[in-house]
Amino acid sequence: LVATGWLGLAVYVLWMGVGFAAVGGHIRRAPSHSSERTVALCLMLMLLGLILNGLVEYNFADGELVITYGILLGIAGRKGDDG
Repeated sequence: LVATGWLGLAVYVLWMGVGFAAVGGHIRRAPSHSSERTVALCLMLMLLGLILNGLVEYNFADGELVITYGILLGIAGRKGDDG
């Protein structure tokens, strides 16, 4: 919020919300006790961990974390084999 203002915060919250919604969709569609569901749950925990880390440490300007967010959200946004 300090670096980008209210508009930056709104974009960030929207971005993370879309990512969590995508992961939630993978979790709901995956059969229970399947490896796909386990991977989706791990992805959810990884995103949550990055966000919680960001609450106590400002490191979004680090290029490494932007790449990590991009990879995790790219995985979350992929379509399954069904389309």
